[in-house]
Amino acid sequence: MQDETQKDRNLWVRFATYAYDSARHATAMLAPNELMMGRKLRAPNELLRGL
Repeated sequence: MQDETQKDRNLWVRFATYAYDSARHATAMLAPNELMMGRKLRAPNELLRGL
């Protein structure tokens, strides 16, 4: 998962941020992005397929 020289750190931080922002939280019953932007995040594969 991590490169020997740790140069791919920024890539994994983006994935972790996306996962956190799109995950439903128990207290609000909504994802943070839904609370801030009023919509669900679209997954990269949804963007590529035009869903």
